[in-house]
Amino acid sequence: MRIPLVILLFLFLTTSAFAQADSGKNHVYRSCVVLKHLSSSLKVIEDSASEMFHEDADFGYSGCIETVVDTLKKLFIKTGRVDYLVAYDNIANISDGYLAELFDNEDELLRPHFKIYVDYIYRKGKLNTGLVQFLIWDMGYDSLKDGQLKKAAYEKYFSTQEDLYKMPKAERLFIDAIIKKAGEYGGGN
Repeated sequence: MRIPLVILLFLFLTTSAFAQADSGKNHVYRSCVVLKHLSSSLKVIEDSASEMFHEDADFGYSGCIETVVDTLKKLFIKTGRVDYLVAYDNIANISDGYLAELFDNEDELLRPHFKIYVDYIYRKGKLNTGLVQFLIWDMGYDSLKDGQLKKAAYEKYFSTQEDLYKMPKAERLFIDAIIKKAGEYGGGN
């Protein structure tokens, strides 16, 4: 009678292990569901970006989280809607080395909607948010050689935009702090 019990226990354990392995293959990623219903899922991204990313990391990347990031960026560029920027920023805030590559060329976001972008990051009031960090990185950390050139180009662009939009002094000082931080990363002053 002991042998069948051992066999039964073995079958139970192996079946359970196969079921868990299979659940990873057939797992429905939250990021894929969000991608299918992106315009109605912006609040979900805002509330649970971290869980979505970690779920992808735990089960093996689905490719959907990358597409979500890229689509949010394109939609903000096209429409200038802050809700796309908020969702994009929430993912930027939790990105690691894997997702960080998706957040390059942040000036693509900044240039078409400068005022919306700056108002948003200014209201957050921190230099350590995802959007600000990736903008700083883009401005001055690419390399010491072209980092100074990029920083100078950004300074000129920011100055022009500040005048165009008659930005308040507080926002101008916030932009100056971003430029200064980029200079620190890029090796300049």
